[in-house]
Amino acid sequence: MSTTKTGAEWAREAFAEDRFALDTTGLVIEEASENHAVLSLVLEDKHRNAMDQVQGGVMFTLADFGFAVAAGYNRPITVTLSAEIKYMSRCKGDQLIAEVNCLKDGRSACFFGIDIHDELGTPVAYVTATGFRMRPHAESEFPADQLENPYREQVCFQKK
Repeated sequence: MSTTKTGAEWAREAFAEDRFALDTTGLVIEEASENHAVLSLVLEDKHRNAMDQVQGGVMFTLADFGFAVAAGYNRPITVTLSAEIKYMSRCKGDQLIAEVNCLKDGRSACFFGIDIHDELGTPVAYVTATGFRMRPHAESEFPADQLENPYREQVCFQKK
């Protein structure tokens, strides 16, 4: 039996402490690889606004977290410099799906496009995100108790 983790398993473990995205909203990492991710969210009443439509912040959180997973997979920590969302149509289904892809990966900046649609294929929103890849820190800069997270470990121990 193979003990090799899939990209999604690695990402779920690496981002397990992102309590807002995972616990509060209920986002699920379906796929993850370098510069690519697919996330989903089964919609509940808590995700709807006063007009019984999906709250825009839910879609933005889905895109932002998807960006973090795709940009951070086996790469230095990447922080968002800017992000813009365009709402295209109302969600007609019961699930949102975000497909995240790198448009350009530079030395320190990266550019991603995030398509958000429902399970029926209805395009709901499109997000562009620009990230900055932070330089890895020296091993001595992190206390040992902070190295239990594989995302932090892979950043700390990358060779310059």
